[in-house]
Amino acid sequence: MGDIEGRRRRGLEESIERRRHPIMVELPTPRGVDCSHALSFARKGEEYVDAFLVPDVPTGRVRADPVAVSKLLLDAVTADVVSSISVRHHSLEANISRMLGLWIVGVRNLNIVMGDALPGLSFPEHPSLGALKAIRLAKSMADGWVETSFGRARISGRPRFFVGCALLPNRRGEEERVKAKVDAGADFFITQVSFEHYTLASFFDRLASQGFRFDRPVFVALAVMKAKRSLEALRGLDGLYLPEKVAERLLSSNDLEEESIGLGMKVFHEAANSLKGRVKLGAYVLPLNGSGRSLELARGLSDKG
Repeated sequence: MGDIEGRRRRGLEESIERRRHPIMVELPTPRGVDCSHALSFARKGEEYVDAFLVPDVPTGRVRADPVAVSKLLLDAVTADVVSSISVRHHSLEANISRMLGLWIVGVRNLNIVMGDALPGLSFPEHPSLGALKAIRLAKSMADGWVETSFGRARISGRPRFFVGCALLPNRRGEEERVKAKVDAGADFFITQVSFEHYTLASFFDRLASQGFRFDRPVFVALAVMKAKRSLEALRGLDGLYLPEKVAERLLSSNDLEEESIGLGMKVFHEAANSLKGRVKLGAYVLPLNGSGRSLELARGLSDKG
């Protein structure tokens, strides 16, 4: 296990069970083959971060492959690793190959996403695999088989992934999407970037009013921003709600990183208070435009340090 030989890894499932508010942080993915900055970032936060998420960013941005980065990360820290798969941008068979590769290198947690396209640009899509089918695919591997374009196929071994996916409380029809994802086998959810707490509470109120018992952990996405252009880019994301007063406060700030850290703390605690334990909440912290201060928010939210 390289640098972490002899030290016990904290699994994400265990952290969710034991921690009041588990913490996940997105890794700043290397733009080339030098991974030293990303690994140094992870080592700085491993004492209070339960899992690092390795994003899958194929939409026109040069990044290192998540399988290789995940392997290096597993060898470097005791925190767990979650690898994203942007299923829209790969064929069914390519997604199967990536899942198998991740299991081989030691990744046990997946985050199934469709993948946000860059504003104003379009990219080829592979319609054979949407989020629901991808969740079922990942979970079916535990039974030793996969469904390919050519029919059902056996695989060696029985990979048992802990599978996450997106929850966008402001998106129309999201209640039915979430019900379907739970039915497909989703184990946890990560929200769209949150700038306020009340739409999340309202979403779960609507689910409860429909008689649906939601019992999955939810990681509330909180962004730490270094450049104001990050805020403008976020406005175009599906299901994101940015109140004008909040936007004005962020854009007028002389220290955007400090302001977004404070906002993240406020949004998360207000969300936890409004839900009153009805939903297991964790925090998912992501750095934008190379912000190096996302670990400050993670540390502030953690009950470990």
